[in-house]
Amino acid sequence: MGGALVAIIVGHVALVQIRRYGQDGAGLAVTGLVIGYLGLAFWLVMIVLIRNTPG
Repeated sequence: MGGALVAIIVGHVALVQIRRYGQDGAGLAVTGLVIGYLGLAFWLVMIVLIRNTPG
């Protein structure tokens, strides 16, 4: 889960820098955000499923 959080934070920081300074790499930043949010959602679903498992 830590990798997903890092991807989300770094992706947002990169997008701000790209917009502020007109740099390239917006596609990579968005890709990092998407992967980060998907990873976070995966772990949240796993936690919910594990907690709701009887036994």
